[in-house]
Amino acid sequence: MIYKEVTKCDLDSKELFSQRDEDGYVVLDGKLPKFTPNSREKVGNENRVKNWIETKDGKQFLIKTNAKLDGEENYTEYAELICMKTAEKMGLEYAKYDIIKYNGEKGIITENMLNKDEYLFTLEDFIDSSQENPDNPDIIDYIDTVNQLGKKLKQYEYSNKDSKKIIKEFNKRVIFDSIVGATDRHAENISFIGNTKDSKAIKLSPIYDTENSLLLENNIDLVTRLAFDKDKCSDAALSTYPKLAIVPNKNADPTDITRATFEFSTMSLDEDDYELEDFAAEQLANLDIDEIFKEVEDQINSTIPIQVKNVAKICVTQRINDLSKMLDGRAEVDYDREYMNEVRDKISQRRENIIRKDDISN
Repeated sequence: MIYKEVTKCDLDSKELFSQRDEDGYVVLDGKLPKFTPNSREKVGNENRVKNWIETKDGKQFLIKTNAKLDGEENYTEYAELICMKTAEKMGLEYAKYDIIKYNGEKGIITENMLNKDEYLFTLEDFIDSSQENPDNPDIIDYIDTVNQLGKKLKQYEYSNKDSKKIIKEFNKRVIFDSIVGATDRHAENISFIGNTKDSKAIKLSPIYDTENSLLLENNIDLVTRLAFDKDKCSDAALSTYPKLAIVPNKNADPTDITRATFEFSTMSLDEDDYELEDFAAEQLANLDIDEIFKEVEDQINSTIPIQVKNVAKICVTQRINDLSKMLDGRAEVDYDREYMNEVRDKISQRRENIIRKDDISN
């Protein structure tokens, strides 16, 4: 597990969720024990509550308040719920989230996704390191990451069939991120679940931490302005790109980066295998954002703020329209082969330097 210990709670899980306010938030004021430094989640932003509790019936929950950019409020708690329901519609596993208020702060609560004998380890832990694009240090190179994942699975003697299954599932998550405009899927919020009784029983964990998506990580004032200016919101929807990405050429803009990453994620390892392309086409054709909103509202027994709905709907609609153009050939990306080979060479050299440095230190 990622955390060190949990803080015991005097309530059972049903009592923990027993009270919602008129906006649908689970009210936790007065219900939680005093947190200890050791119950804090070790990974992530330190400037917010991020602690584990255990209820009387033995269930464990992470309590996490929203991260604030420059101290300003945002709607990331709704992003997590909308993304959860979107992933479920796409047939992808997603951690179970609900929205909370605690000590005047908004945030989320999620139940521990692990069963007995299971443990969590991140992609960063598994492949040892994830390489940044040399010209775009805020981007983790997608091709290098997938190659390193394949090598690691081979090292652990996974069959080609099992390795391809894991990589396909990985790519389906990349397709999901492309649709919802996720911008922070770094290698520490992609994880695997292992089993202490079977070293080969690993699988991708449910998706989690998609709070930076749907443009809802922006401050409330900006989201409100975008909500009632469709053109600006549509432009903003195409101005973001994934953290795990392909940069097709040195002058690539955010749309090119998103398109290239999406195109590669739909390619199966075998030329005659169209499962990923078919999966992407089905999602782009059939996702109904209004139906997703309804499922969120049914869960929280309240309405989603209109500005959240407007921005999320414009964002998803715009991205689906653009990705559909890529899938059916109405749009193309200019791949600069020389540039991309140069990037591969730089990454390979950097990885060799890391290995050499580790060998010397050992």
